[in-house]
Amino acid sequence: MILSEIRFHSPQNLAEAFKLLEELKEARIAAGGTDLFVDMKQGLIEARDIISLQKIEELKGIGKKDKRIRIGAMVTAQEIISSSLINQHIPALADAARSMASYQIRSMATIGGNISSAVPSADLPPALIVADATVELKCSGSSREVSLSKFFTGPRETICQTGELLTFIFVPFLPPNTGISYQKFALREANALAVASVASRLTLKDGKID
Repeated sequence: MILSEIRFHSPQNLAEAFKLLEELKEARIAAGGTDLFVDMKQGLIEARDIISLQKIEELKGIGKKDKRIRIGAMVTAQEIISSSLINQHIPALADAARSMASYQIRSMATIGGNISSAVPSADLPPALIVADATVELKCSGSSREVSLSKFFTGPRETICQTGELLTFIFVPFLPPNTGISYQKFALREANALAVASVASRLTLKDGKID
């Protein structure tokens, strides 16, 4: 990878990002860049143009909307760990984020990038899927919301179409007496990539698993 051959674009908002996507059909999207730049260095993908989402403030932040948690695609793994809202309503997501790499990587890696990369070893999708999370996919003229369970079509493959960006993740509040757990197996304990991971969900009714 020769950096001098790559053009780096930094849109200030979504409108500018969509305009760039229309002009640069082969451009790659960089969220935190922790997966993209490694893949480029290893020669797995090539890119002449990179569109960074780092300066788009509307894709940052965690809040409540319509009885759901709304997470911006540019929220980092470390911000998920630190979020009182996440820890209160879906602590398994914070556990999954905590298992990701080092503190330095967690401070760069974003939830949107972790999902969009569609890498099988990604930590966040399992906990989100069992929580019935949905994602908003947006382009310059429209948007759609799809279940995360239907977002992936294979390793490194998703239903995201050319010109679309994953903008938000929505997680409904869990019903009473319902919990989610995330566990992973790695060859090294120190926040290594998952060899296998699992997320589970159960609800208790009258003291019994429903």
